[in-house]
Amino acid sequence: MLGLEQVTVRYGSTTAVDEVSLEVGGDAQVVALLGPSGCGKSTLLRAVAGLEPLTSGRVLLDGADLARTPTHRRGFGLVFQDGQLFPHRDVAANVAFGLRMARWDRRARQDRVAELLELVGLAGLGARRPGELSGGQAQRVALARALAPRPRLLLLDEPLSALDRELRDRLTVDLAAVLRATGTPALVVTHDHAEAAALAQRVAVMDDGVLRQVAPPRELWRRPADARVAAFLGFGLVVDAHVRAGVATCALGAVAVDAPDGPARLGLRAESVVLRPAGVAADVLAATPQPDGSSRLRLRLGALELDAVADEPPAPGAQVRVGLVPRRVAVLAG
Repeated sequence: MLGLEQVTVRYGSTTAVDEVSLEVGGDAQVVALLGPSGCGKSTLLRAVAGLEPLTSGRVLLDGADLARTPTHRRGFGLVFQDGQLFPHRDVAANVAFGLRMARWDRRARQDRVAELLELVGLAGLGARRPGELSGGQAQRVALARALAPRPRLLLLDEPLSALDRELRDRLTVDLAAVLRATGTPALVVTHDHAEAAALAQRVAVMDDGVLRQVAPPRELWRRPADARVAAFLGFGLVVDAHVRAGVATCALGAVAVDAPDGPARLGLRAESVVLRPAGVAADVLAATPQPDGSSRLRLRLGALELDAVADEPPAPGAQVRVGLVPRRVAVLAG
């Protein structure tokens, strides 16, 4: 179990990480640090690895303070955005590097390398050089190398961000399967919402060095802690509502929610709002075609401007009727 206690990292007068407390392991086997660029998530991961000194706080592993333990003695596996493979070694030698450092015997190394290459879908490619691999294959090798010595914790810093969208989506599924298969606790840094939701049992949202909320993905997107978290998660509009008997009533009509009776705030994104024949009237300000053939609408509803989606685009200036999709509406916790 990794435990962070009030971890703070400062560079002069700049606070990059501000009193972050977090646990990785147990029912949170994989935790994603999710946040915009520059929010401190990579600095926090580097502090866990021992690559950045702490200003204050503690990094604990199974209760033991790692303050005096150097990076190479912590037993962590690291995977960075560019993989950082050794170009002069073939794939098998890259994967075996940590095993050599740990003095595994030759037969055990060979067996472990074969096992890991099979696990990451690269069986039979052990003799290739990194320069002969695609970007996705190189990241698979980096993952296999990190997993080979059976690390106590895996640290991944934007491991898929350099890949194109289609390959990234495929490798996200594969990475999730590998993490499940090995049972290795992992801390994953990402700014990609879908990646965080697919990989992690818990998602920790960071902003300006502060941990804003930690929750399972489904709970996070349904119950953001506040408007700032909601905005980062894509809920660009927050409207006041009143809940009675599981139904929230707001300027866009009524929608079923899981919330107690009383005042509430709803977080809405474009996909939350759709055209409904019996919905609330709104004026179309603009319609932007989307790759799937739908349109993203910009609407005015009284004093509100909001986005919506439509299968068939209405003409700008037209009036439409809209309603809310329950599973795409967030109820702000704070």
